[in-house]
Amino acid sequence: MRVEVGAELAGCLEPMNFRPMSFSWTRVGAILRKELRDYRRNRFVIGTMVAAPAVFIALPMQSGLGWRSPPGPQTYGSRSS
Repeated sequence: MRVEVGAELAGCLEPMNFRPMSFSWTRVGAILRKELRDYRRNRFVIGTMVAAPAVFIALPMQSGLGWRSPPGPQTYGSRSS
């Protein structure tokens, strides 16, 4: 029996027993229910999910649409005679 280098670190996972996982709507539903339960328990998660994209949308819009603060009093070139 030939043992490859590092095979002892792999534990019981053998290449011959590897099978890709198939898609399951039951698993998708379970994960969705778990996420919704987490959102109900932790309201901060919802706030972060709303606030972060709002900031990343508002900042480029501000510079792109030219939203600037109103100009303040000018201190240069206004000499009174």
